[in-house]
Amino acid sequence: MNKKLLAAVLVPLALMAVAGFGYAQWYDIVSINATATTGNFDMVVLDFGVFNQTGYSSISASGRETHTLTLTLSNTYPGWHAFVNFRWKNTGTVPIRLYAFRIYRTGGPDALMDYYYVGFCWGTYPVLAFNYGPYSLRYGFEDWRTYESAIGPDVLPYVTMAPGATLDSPVKIGLSDTLTDYESTTLTVTLELKYTIAV
Repeated sequence: MNKKLLAAVLVPLALMAVAGFGYAQWYDIVSINATATTGNFDMVVLDFGVFNQTGYSSISASGRETHTLTLTLSNTYPGWHAFVNFRWKNTGTVPIRLYAFRIYRTGGPDALMDYYYVGFCWGTYPVLAFNYGPYSLRYGFEDWRTYESAIGPDVLPYVTMAPGATLDSPVKIGLSDTLTDYESTTLTVTLELKYTIAV
């Protein structure tokens, strides 16, 4: 066979073999789609109750299951006190904990801030442990105070809530027995709570 003819036959065969090898490589793609959504955190006052108080007075509440609860304390007097329970609910999707609070006067005589007091409690009634922190509403409550500084780090596990969980927060409210004036006088204060994501 003629060398030129042989070359004319083999070269195209070789080129076809190379081209066929190139087309024989197959490719495919696998796609992985990821979606990331941040959670939300929210807390409401689920319920409120009075479980012990001295006589002749009353406490009423409105605004349950909202962010604003209005308490009305009627007919208080020197030496009066009551134990009340706030039940919070974590209505968000991430764990939260109560972080800080403040109480400030919004109406009435400023001097009454020295005679009303609030004490934080933990445990089960009637066996409750107390940490009064400040002995009156005046003592450092106007600015934000963290629970750790006001109550103590040992109590912090009691104020952590998983999503959907509830938390009972007993509080003692009272009027000092040293009050000698201000009959038929109304004091209005606002308590604000700050909560954060528990990590």
